[in-house]
Amino acid sequence: MQKGIVSARHVDHVGITVPDLKAATEFFQDALGAELLWQVGPFHETPTGVPIHSIDIAMLRLGPNINVELMAFKADRQQQSMPSNIDFGATHIAFFVDDIEAAAASLVAHGAELLAGPLEAKGDVKKGERIWYFKTPWGAFMEILWRPDHLPYEEFTTNRLFQPKDTW
Repeated sequence: MQKGIVSARHVDHVGITVPDLKAATEFFQDALGAELLWQVGPFHETPTGVPIHSIDIAMLRLGPNINVELMAFKADRQQQSMPSNIDFGATHIAFFVDDIEAAAASLVAHGAELLAGPLEAKGDVKKGERIWYFKTPWGAFMEILWRPDHLPYEEFTTNRLFQPKDTW
């Protein structure tokens, strides 16, 4: 049997449920540099079959290689507390930066909360990488990171992490 999704070309987008679409869209634009592509809603049904009152959606372009769909649901059976980064289903976006200290200062200026850091990545295969987690104003976990041009894992595989050479 073939591995992977038959005829898949690329990952189209990552979806994130947010409590306030306007505030989240503004944070993505102002703090993270995203561009709003479109916004729709409210709709009163969802293709997942979960009962809702409404959903509003915004699609943003984030950097050179990712689309992010922000969704704000209103529903009776909605868990309204943010999951910890250790909870099942929790996600985060990691941003590769050239200057981790300057990136951290910029995020704080836009209302993000820095967690402990910057930290040296654990594991010999990632030696040299620096990471710093932060929380968005609504409490979602995200990460900034910096790594040297080459990491020790490269000795064991010809596959490489995607890493554009230019900033966006």
